[in-house]
Amino acid sequence: MIRELGKGSFAVTYLAKDHYLPSQPLCVVKQLHTIHKNNQSVLKLFEKEAIVLEKLGKHPRISTLLAYFPQDDNFYISQEYISGNDLSTEIFHGKRWSEDNVIQLLKEVLAILVFVHTHCYCTGARL
Repeated sequence: MIRELGKGSFAVTYLAKDHYLPSQPLCVVKQLHTIHKNNQSVLKLFEKEAIVLEKLGKHPRISTLLAYFPQDDNFYISQEYISGNDLSTEIFHGKRWSEDNVIQLLKEVLAILVFVHTHCYCTGARL
């Protein structure tokens, strides 16, 4: 693990290096908090997340699921690392966006949303 990227109520996410591949690419590893390891409903949600990520990772703008595995009484999801800033950093960085930049961003985001919607993971009721 290189550094922590974020923490939520169910898991902590790290930037890591994949030492099992020759090029040792960067990846993102999500570790389920150990307090949830015996909670079957949380484990099911974590597993469902891995299933959804595996299907959605076929889109070029969504990170690919690399692995979902238990190890030493912990549960992990490993995904491809995509460098760059998250959307909240880009939008709220205090700069004004040109109309062309806004249109380009919306085209990219909507293309991903269409892909997610066609796989029934995003409906109007969830937006």
